[in-house]
Amino acid sequence: MTRRFLARTALAALVLSAFAACAASPAPTPPPTSSPSPTPSVTPTPSPEPPVAAAIVVSTEHLEVVDDDGAVVASYDYFQPTAEVVDGLTAYLGEPVDTEFEGYKEAPPSTYHDWGGLRLIDTEPPASPPATPEHWVRITGPDANGVALRAFDGSAVGGPITAVEGEISDSTNASTTGIVYRMVRIGIVPIESTPNEGDRNFAVAIDGPLEADVIESMHAPSANFGP
Repeated sequence: MTRRFLARTALAALVLSAFAACAASPAPTPPPTSSPSPTPSVTPTPSPEPPVAAAIVVSTEHLEVVDDDGAVVASYDYFQPTAEVVDGLTAYLGEPVDTEFEGYKEAPPSTYHDWGGLRLIDTEPPASPPATPEHWVRITGPDANGVALRAFDGSAVGGPITAVEGEISDSTNASTTGIVYRMVRIGIVPIESTPNEGDRNFAVAIDGPLEADVIESMHAPSANFGP
């Protein structure tokens, strides 16, 4: 054999060996592709419904909304901005019927906000604590758009006036009817006294004809001073 033949033979063996090694090696595995994680859907949180109002309770310092258990769910005073009180009551009683009052004699111009038997009177003079409230309330019926109305002692329009305990004053109707009316002031809260007006206070005033023995209306805050 010639050297050239042996070299060619060795080269061929080397090539065959390289091919065999490539065939024996497994093909490289492509890297796994990651699928995007699903985005969780967000369920919107519903707005909480306001508690159901069972009654509006009138006191000397507050107008309170209570539930069936008697718990206070909202409270408004007579010196805070009237718009806040109207918005708050509207959430429980619905939209009020608004009426403009031009004023008469000693009664100042006012805006009446009515919900059935409940009237919120927004007087034109601004509040001046502690003697001049921003507004006051008058109750002339047993309910405000289906929500019961009562004073803090449980008194309600249609109930007996003689059952109300407090500061009593009776007066005869100025007309020729001669009907005697009783007013009872309850929950008296003293305020600043002045040298000219003496001891001043606010209360809830409840009134009605004495002979018929029925409550016709209530209002607060009732002052023992002023015109």
